[in-house]
Amino acid sequence: MKILYIGACTHSGSTLLNMVLGAHPDIIAVGSLKKINRILAGETKCACGVNSLYDCEFWSRVDRALREQGVEGLGALNIRTKNRARFVEDNVALFSAIRAASGSDIIVDCSRKANRLRWLQQIPELDVIPVHLYKSPRNQASSWKRKGKHFFGYLTEYWGRNLSVMNACAENPASMRLSYEYFCEHTEDELRRLCAGIGVSYDERMLNAWAGQTIHTLGGNRRTKKEASSRIELRERQDLLSGFEYTWVQNLCAPLWNRLEARSSVTK
Repeated sequence: MKILYIGACTHSGSTLLNMVLGAHPDIIAVGSLKKINRILAGETKCACGVNSLYDCEFWSRVDRALREQGVEGLGALNIRTKNRARFVEDNVALFSAIRAASGSDIIVDCSRKANRLRWLQQIPELDVIPVHLYKSPRNQASSWKRKGKHFFGYLTEYWGRNLSVMNACAENPASMRLSYEYFCEHTEDELRRLCAGIGVSYDERMLNAWAGQTIHTLGGNRRTKKEASSRIELRERQDLLSGFEYTWVQNLCAPLWNRLEARSSVTK
């Protein structure tokens, strides 16, 4: 069972990548699994629009598959627990139920955080393939400002999240790195590279038919999930940044971005 784990900052294009990968017939993309308990509590919905995961055609099948394993359904899971044994037990049970419900041996988990990635990589039953997705500092800052996020909080996350994901990926020789900007400009080439790393053949539906489909992903960007067109393009408004903000972004984040780009250029 392969787990394709997307590690990234928030607002970095992870929802788009999750949906594009999920358009492959051999891959099931389920979004941010770390949010499953919040969604079960009614804080937000499945992407298909139903109010409860228990009413969702896909997640109700996952719930039944869990009960067949002897687990008391989705609500009994605690996949974010800090108890290592419980973490292994609950996450293996959930991934196994997703595989049973979908018929796919390749599952995309878009939970983004490095700590979850590290713990998943230590589970022998899972073949984890990390994908480190990142944006340029300027585009990432523009995304954060458009969402009303605190600018200096962005600087902290850009360094902290990217460094932690980079270090977690370094522990896994199967890991891949993906520039959001390069992905938007060379989508088919990058999808072929990702498919080769995953071990599946490239399928053109990933490029041409990822939008407008019924999806059952958890969390993610609402605008991207409602896309009707499968056209992929860079949409960042760099004019949102003031001259002061742009200078701070360049001075503080460019060194890390250069490190990310240097590693990625090896596989481009």
